[in-house]
Amino acid sequence: MQKSTTLLLILMISLSTQAKDLFYTAFLISDSLKENASAVIRNEHFEVEIISQTKVRVKQIKAITVLNSKGKKKAWEAFSYDENKKITDLSARMYNATGQEVDKWNKSKWEDVSYDPFGTAYSDTRMLICKPVSNSYPYTIEYTVSYERNNTYMIDGWHPLWEDNLSIEKSTFVLRNTSDLKIKFKEYNFNKHIAKQSTPLISTWELTNMPAYKSEPYRPSKKEYLPYISVDANDFSYSGYTGKSDTWKDFGMFIAQLNNDRHHLPKERLMEVDGLLDTCTTAASKVKTLYQYMQSHTRYVNISIGIGGIQTFPAQTVSENGYGDCKALSNYMYALLKHAGIKSYFTLVNAGAQNYSFDVDYVGHQFNHAILCVPLQKDTIWLECTSQTIPCGFLGNFTDNRQVLLITEQGGVLAKTPKYGKTENKLYRNAEVEVMASGDCTAQLVSSYTGLEYDAKHRLTAVDKEQQLKMLYKDFDIPNFTINSFNLNNTQTSQPKLFEEINLTLPKYASSSGTRLFLPLNLASKWDYVPRKVKNRSFDIHVHSEFLNTDTICYTLPDSYIIEVLPEDVSLESKYGIYKSEIKLNGNKLIYARRIEFNSGIYTSDEYSDFVDFFKMIQKNDNALTVLKRAE
Repeated sequence: MQKSTTLLLILMISLSTQAKDLFYTAFLISDSLKENASAVIRNEHFEVEIISQTKVRVKQIKAITVLNSKGKKKAWEAFSYDENKKITDLSARMYNATGQEVDKWNKSKWEDVSYDPFGTAYSDTRMLICKPVSNSYPYTIEYTVSYERNNTYMIDGWHPLWEDNLSIEKSTFVLRNTSDLKIKFKEYNFNKHIAKQSTPLISTWELTNMPAYKSEPYRPSKKEYLPYISVDANDFSYSGYTGKSDTWKDFGMFIAQLNNDRHHLPKERLMEVDGLLDTCTTAASKVKTLYQYMQSHTRYVNISIGIGGIQTFPAQTVSENGYGDCKALSNYMYALLKHAGIKSYFTLVNAGAQNYSFDVDYVGHQFNHAILCVPLQKDTIWLECTSQTIPCGFLGNFTDNRQVLLITEQGGVLAKTPKYGKTENKLYRNAEVEVMASGDCTAQLVSSYTGLEYDAKHRLTAVDKEQQLKMLYKDFDIPNFTINSFNLNNTQTSQPKLFEEINLTLPKYASSSGTRLFLPLNLASKWDYVPRKVKNRSFDIHVHSEFLNTDTICYTLPDSYIIEVLPEDVSLESKYGIYKSEIKLNGNKLIYARRIEFNSGIYTSDEYSDFVDFFKMIQKNDNALTVLKRAE
């Protein structure tokens, strides 16, 4: 007995000694953190120290266990550096499932590449990238990085969870202020998994055992549910410029300071512009003329050099080179309008089809794009200066319906861009279809697109005829068809409209069986999307866009056929929208009319089944058939 106890003790000591060399053993991960997860953050320690107005030091240790092949990219990492940010220490280590170290990468082994976001032509920002992969799952990657910034503009905040199918065992954020600056922070979407401790100089947050989120259709933006902390200095500096973030007015004054005296244009350019303005009789016509001139003489190229990420290049540089990024092109347009005596405001916005989240109560950098606001006496014109095809005064879903910051002479002023609703977002389609006894059909379609329906379609106008034809073939979900001819008419106003006329041949559109023809009624607008089922949905349903679509199709039936089966009229009305289809007969003419309205709104998660059913009913009724029978 004594001998057995001694052997057990020796074994335990031996195991304990070996365990000291083991890290992030995968079998210790709880089942709750594996649910919906392809990777788990085992431990993260993220520390930000504000030392002075021109020095911020950051240290981070992060370990991610990859559970399967879907999670491997979650363990890839990249760190940027430039003249304002210096990486002082960098390494990575790989551990196998039992926690033994199997590989490591010091800084010299990381791939060093030029930073190239959004088609950047040139940037002095570079990236150190590490993409470790193992064919044996699970495995763990631990990163260690230290870097210093020489500015306090956009201080690093805490974003412990940034994507789906990723859970967190432990993540710690330490904010240390050893400077004499006043530092502000704001907590967003905090939950029971986060604990906080504070002293006058140090605040520490710890998140533990947070399960993974899974993707859900029509959920809110990530900024509305993922926990994070924004951090800023009330008095900050950036590359020799200083500013304040007490109010939006103060923040706007800083942006104005960056862009001051950068609107001058060459005399030759001004003389050319004067010739164009001679034919304009109103301020609105001058804006449109100059906007179209800007579009035809410039193109979008992202160049990030020095403080190019937040400071515009001079208008003269754009004039000479013919290109610029969103800030440079907006500033160039500002300079053209200033010469014409028209006031405009450089405008900051958080762009993107779903980027509507904006905190008006937290003053700081919340932007990724610049546009121009032109306040006229009777109207306000918004200008997207990076597009060579978008009409004057039209924004589209990239920047519509969201908070923006106007940079005025008195500082920053919050405003909101226009919303495109059902009144604007319309697709009207009329068609004449001749049905042959063989089942072959010919069709003439006339469609008009406005609002965001135009936004999705106007790309056709930017390419040649051959490319237009290829794009039109992709636009129609019809099994077999040939476009014989087409014509596009683009009305470019602040409320633009695209007219589309197409002549089609539809071989065997009506399928035959014996003496019968089966004729699909919805020719070109069949609803094919149904949100997938989600068990135990977590989020409310967020629908941002709304629209109105109508189709009126007149089928001329073959003389030798009669109607055997005719679908009933359908009328569906709910909080999510309206769907109606009607069929009328007039001699050998069958007229199919279909109308769908889709509403924007926020609906509770327990309504998701009803929400999906609304889509299903639309899809079902859009596949309705009429059965024709050859007369005896």
